[in-house]
Amino acid sequence: MEEPGQTTPTGEGAGQPAAAPPSGAPSDAGLKAVLDLLNALGRSDFAAVQQMTGGVRFSADSLRATIKRFGKTPAEPPGNIASHFNIRPVPMTQEPTWSIGVPMWTKEEGRSEIEIRIRVVEGGGGVKVMLDAVRVP
Repeated sequence: MEEPGQTTPTGEGAGQPAAAPPSGAPSDAGLKAVLDLLNALGRSDFAAVQQMTGGVRFSADSLRATIKRFGKTPAEPPGNIASHFNIRPVPMTQEPTWSIGVPMWTKEEGRSEIEIRIRVVEGGGGVKVMLDAVRVP
């Protein structure tokens, strides 16, 4: 394993400084981006989710279809939603990256068994969020 500040000798990112493992949680800006995404999802504003994520993995239409398959109506999460975050640093990335699992809230159930998995990347380009999965564990 490389120490922070060493360079990667071969492959992708060769000659670039090796990324230090990210700390336990994203920055306040990263967490705000996650909350904004969850609130847009709770409003069923799939176009806003697509815009926030750049449409990586889910377009607005595919996200709408995925949620519809579960037969539930998204609801905005409670104010304490961050206490439900399952945050894991993603190792071996060029920029600090975290994977956050969080339950989805629905109008029918409140806290649902549906899990949302969001990736947060923080780097020179600012904060990026991607919706990695919508699934029932």
